[in-house]
Amino acid sequence: MSDLDLDFSKFEMSDEVRAEVTAAYDINVAGLKSKISGFIDSGKEMKDELEKVQLDFATAAQDAKIAKAESGDNVEAYKAALAEKDALIESTNLAFAAKDNARITDMAVNEFLSDNICVDPAKKMYMEKVYRDRIDVVDGAISSKDVTKDMAALKDSIIKNDAYKNYIKVEVGSGAGSAGSTTTHGQAKSLSQMTATEEAAFANSQPEQYAQMTK
Repeated sequence: MSDLDLDFSKFEMSDEVRAEVTAAYDINVAGLKSKISGFIDSGKEMKDELEKVQLDFATAAQDAKIAKAESGDNVEAYKAALAEKDALIESTNLAFAAKDNARITDMAVNEFLSDNICVDPAKKMYMEKVYRDRIDVVDGAISSKDVTKDMAALKDSIIKNDAYKNYIKVEVGSGAGSAGSTTTHGQAKSLSQMTATEEAAFANSQPEQYAQMTK
């Protein structure tokens, strides 16, 4: 269940009406998530443009030094000004990259915690460190530090590790993963994997388990 989902089980309505409402709601949520993705893309374009302006501003003084040295036929000063500009560009780009990598890492960590970890703040804080220590950003994308695991395998190695079982969201259900079921390919679904309709049905049929999962 995402942060955008709503539990319709609290409303008094027939199963047919609830199904229609939740189906429409799921469509609206999907549209909203698409808009958010668009805002993120737009934000990235703005960030790239801002970084270009900042870099141009940072190197303007160096360009003036280079021009002055060149006009005075001072070869050594000219070389020194060029080297200083190159060093400034490199350090500025490294700072931009570090900031962007931190943003990408934070987004990945928050997604992992939201999808898999109990809502208890202390548990989230502990598992944040566990997950953060195992990931890195490579070419602008999240990657596992363990070269023997891709990201799916890394997540599984944490979620299915008995050492962390008290920190992981409780999964429910059993049997085949048919439409509307709280299982996927025979495996229990977590709330994050359920649609609003599936979650409402599960809350009605298994109120005690549902209450445990939403603590």
